[in-house]
Amino acid sequence: MGRRPALRTGVQMAQDEVSAAEIRKKYKGQYRCVGDAILYALSKDWVVRDQGHGVRLYCPCGGQLGRAVSVAGTPKFPGSCAKNIRRTVDKCPDDHDLIPGPR
Repeated sequence: MGRRPALRTGVQMAQDEVSAAEIRKKYKGQYRCVGDAILYALSKDWVVRDQGHGVRLYCPCGGQLGRAVSVAGTPKFPGSCAKNIRRTVDKCPDDHDLIPGPR
């Protein structure tokens, strides 16, 4: 898969980061809801990295306080998986206000 420029302006993608186009291609058909949830995470500045058959989502704050979500390439229950991704993404920004230091 060819690498595309990052959605985040001014930030270079790492070698194993996945672009939005690759997410759409990988999660289509009955897994489209999972792809949409991952794209939602990308819109909230989460980092998506390739992890074998699936992907792993990383919180923008990183470090020990950061959250991470693993997503299988073909989840058994796509709707529940998508709901879990959105729930985790929505919970995370609340913690960012409490983290000291520059962001």
